[in-house]
Amino acid sequence: MTKIVHVIPRAFLYHDEPWNLVLSHGNCNEQKSDFLPSRYYIKKLVDRNERLIKSNHPLSQGIKAALGDTPAKRQRETFRIYDEILNAVTEKNVWGGTQDFIPEKDPFYRSMIAMVMKQ
Repeated sequence: MTKIVHVIPRAFLYHDEPWNLVLSHGNCNEQKSDFLPSRYYIKKLVDRNERLIKSNHPLSQGIKAALGDTPAKRQRETFRIYDEILNAVTEKNVWGGTQDFIPEKDPFYRSMIAMVMKQ
């Protein structure tokens, strides 16, 4: 099942701002739980936000308002928030991903890619 989830868990950021929300495969979200994701996933979040802004998605203005008016400012602010939280938690609270998820074999992932390619 797919859910809208917080990349940086709500346990750390007490808001539901769109820049931190993504669609997630249920299995991945359950494994991540309230762990802080690794920097790899924060970079993916920054990239996703920039794609939304470039496409003039309805969320783009809210992302700009929350994080800054240039790509550099938005990236700095996202990583500033992440690093501030990371400094407050131990390494054991960081989630690095799931080893058993193979995107190419996952039906949900494949259907999402097919939808994106049609646009």
